[in-house]
Amino acid sequence: MTFEDLPKNFITLPITTPGLAPDLVDLFFRETDRAADSLLLIPAGEDGIVPRDVGPIVIGGVDWRCPDPERERTLRHLAQLGIPKAIVAFGSERWIAPHVLRRWRDTAATQFTAGGTEVVGVFVANMSEVVDISVGPIPVLRAA
Repeated sequence: MTFEDLPKNFITLPITTPGLAPDLVDLFFRETDRAADSLLLIPAGEDGIVPRDVGPIVIGGVDWRCPDPERERTLRHLAQLGIPKAIVAFGSERWIAPHVLRRWRDTAATQFTAGGTEVVGVFVANMSEVVDISVGPIPVLRAA
């Protein structure tokens, strides 16, 4: 994914625009960050537009299998940033187990809602694809 693959006016489109969120994750979530077990947060304003002066937030070295209190604390800190809307993505060089992803997704939804942030989408990304895990059961994903 490159900037040329996005609509020319993508910086003026809200992150709720159909099909835009996974493309933004693919664009902003570098392979090196994905390989480093990172969490990506793409912030947006009330209008859903990503501010030009605010970039994506990446936290590397996440232990996806960490205890519940550590996961809750990490996401609670991010939720306290006061971001009106956001896209959340979890990255790894290899696929993260479905039950682990479900815990991260559900905790993100709980913590961000409590902090007043609307989570527009939740995704998981490996080295070759981005998958929407916002709702429903987590698919069993295999390495490419």
